[in-house]
Amino acid sequence: MIKHLIFDLYGTLIHTDNEILGVDRRAFWQHGERTWMREDVPEEDRFLAFAKQHGISCEELIERFSELEKSAHMVSGMLNVLRELKKRGYNLHILSNAGRSTKQFVLRQPAFLIFDTLTCSYEIGAIKPEPEAFKAVLKRIQAEPHECIMIGDSLEADIAGARRAGMKAVHFEAEKDHPEELFERIKVAE
Repeated sequence: MIKHLIFDLYGTLIHTDNEILGVDRRAFWQHGERTWMREDVPEEDRFLAFAKQHGISCEELIERFSELEKSAHMVSGMLNVLRELKKRGYNLHILSNAGRSTKQFVLRQPAFLIFDTLTCSYEIGAIKPEPEAFKAVLKRIQAEPHECIMIGDSLEADIAGARRAGMKAVHFEAEKDHPEELFERIKVAE
């Protein structure tokens, strides 16, 4: 029986300015700077090291990420769907490949109080699709894989990663799908 729904954050629960998100995330991923999602590195040190390595302005990079945060907002209609899922008895969780600033941002948003737990990769030292990321969440919520469904927009990080960890998975892209579609997709996955 499914007891826990584990959601990805960006692209699943949150919309952001795609241009900002795309440029900056790609830059970090392409240049191997995934440590910011895996380690608790102070944001200033992370940006300074990346900017220095790539000959760009640290201030500009910080400003771009600040704009990313300012543009972030919960997908329209998602909160109502989450409330209904909660009424139906599911425990709701977030697992995000993210650093400290993302967690601080989420904790400032009243809409996210509906979630039972929020786990960011920097806290656990692993990023999706690594099995350790999913195992860390399972341990934290004291659940078995067969009791969980991972819901996310990335076919590799969220869907394939969860399945390799023994969980069921539901693909949901905030840009294309409507939140109410989750009811049927969860039912099918169960």
